[in-house]
Amino acid sequence: MDARAIQELSYCPSLAQVGALCDRGRIAVTNPFFTIKSAVYVKGRRDGPKSEAGPVPTAVENILAKSPFFTRGSFNGVQAILLGNDGDVGPFAFIRDLADAPYHGNSMGLIGVLRTFHESIYGTLRINLFQGKLNEFARQSLWKSIQVKDINRVHEMLVDFLNFRDTHVLKLLSETVKHMNIKGTMLSRDHKAMRDILHYCAEAPDFSHTGLGVVSFCQSWEVNQDGTVTNRPSFSIACPHFQTRFYVRDGVRLKLYLSGFVHTYTRVDAMFGSYQVIMEDMARRMKNTGYAKTFVNLDTLKMQLGSVAF
Repeated sequence: MDARAIQELSYCPSLAQVGALCDRGRIAVTNPFFTIKSAVYVKGRRDGPKSEAGPVPTAVENILAKSPFFTRGSFNGVQAILLGNDGDVGPFAFIRDLADAPYHGNSMGLIGVLRTFHESIYGTLRINLFQGKLNEFARQSLWKSIQVKDINRVHEMLVDFLNFRDTHVLKLLSETVKHMNIKGTMLSRDHKAMRDILHYCAEAPDFSHTGLGVVSFCQSWEVNQDGTVTNRPSFSIACPHFQTRFYVRDGVRLKLYLSGFVHTYTRVDAMFGSYQVIMEDMARRMKNTGYAKTFVNLDTLKMQLGSVAF
């Protein structure tokens, strides 16, 4: 069930599409004939990702130099989640969804963000994952060579982020539960059951014991059904950010793990039923909003890129 929903909402770009997405990202910030030089265009939030009204301009000053998510550690009053013993102040962070609590509305849960451009390691003009870091040598290289460099930069940032996520996965699971419990969030019976599943799993000594999995997504420019990369943005904030959700990776293992807490398979089955209701409702809402096949599955992309040399 989870695999089907994930597949319906996301896709893994081919190597050729990765190159085309990188080309589009480079054009967005370097081509003088694009007004994007003074404003980075994103999808119209009010009208959905397929808006006919056109994209919404976003001021470039806060995008091409630093992450718009962070101004002295916060963005729109949303604090970065403290991870690790020292707070883990590396290039990435996680924040709560700015719109909805987990599994309400179209929220898949926490959002990984680029906190800083890390002394330009990921490129000072980066507005998306699919964007290369151009230096003077690269500008003098053949276009194909530039594409290869860009794909390597994508792989570098992708691996760094996913490693960061996996290092803190149990803490992120616990924070998801806290977010579901915030005052003002209406928890239905099904949401409470799902919250309990995540709560028990957050108590595990190791994430692999739970039977849960974690997957992250990002959006870039829309891709037509024929595979052509378009000029239509599907992202609403022009800065790398990664929607992250938990899912059932191994149902048998998860049932065995939960039975150690609730002591009855009847209740475990009821919890699974509630989980399925929540996830199917969320998938249906997202598809109806226009999100079908708009998210890039980052975990699958990492496997596809393999051991690309840096």
